[in-house]
Amino acid sequence: MASQECETSSGFPSKWRIETLSDGIFGIATTILVLDIRLPMLSKEISTLNLQHRVLAIWPKILIYVLSFVILAIFWVSHSIQFRYVRRANRNLLWINILVLMLVAFTPFSTHLLSEHIEQQFAVVFYGTHLMLIWLCLFSTGIM
Repeated sequence: MASQECETSSGFPSKWRIETLSDGIFGIATTILVLDIRLPMLSKEISTLNLQHRVLAIWPKILIYVLSFVILAIFWVSHSIQFRYVRRANRNLLWINILVLMLVAFTPFSTHLLSEHIEQQFAVVFYGTHLMLIWLCLFSTGIM
């Protein structure tokens, strides 16, 4: 239990607290991604064919959801592996991690923007830039 104390002797949060917060943010962001997927209302009729058309109409949103979920999972795995090498936190690590978590929490928005405007170059560039910023922040810790 000593390794899971809230603060270290340096006054910074323990590695365990940082990992717990990070796991929570990653978990919430990946969960929120699915909230963007809704069936369009085409007609009041409820038929099997109508339901199939409605589901097929949203396949790009489902594909973008899967893409974002897998990318966030890759970032989470990388983050988890990085923290195997962290012995103690310092101010730089804390702020870089906070920036990573802010960008991770922003992922549902960039995913929504892409899924609503996939035909527009700005949405694709925005989404890609956002993911690249997460990667750069993870990379900047020097342990990725």
